[in-house]
Amino acid sequence: MRFTKLESWQRERGLTDTDLAIMAGCSHTTIGRAKRGELFLSPEKRQAICDASGGALHPGDFADFEDEVVRLRKDHRRDDAIANTG
Repeated sequence: MRFTKLESWQRERGLTDTDLAIMAGCSHTTIGRAKRGELFLSPEKRQAICDASGGALHPGDFADFEDEVVRLRKDHRRDDAIANTG
């Protein structure tokens, strides 16, 4: 799972994860993990990225991505539980 809207905006502007991290006030590792759905950015960091995007990204974009990540994690856990029974 990748945060494709964020990655697309980032690619269009030629920004690295380090550039994005500077905007959000965190490390480039944190940005990479967030884009892969391994962690969720704080509301302040999300808002900083949205502000830097000039309106191309909205807090709801982050929420939609995070909802999808949570759904996929639940599906994965359910599939693991089914596979481990029997």
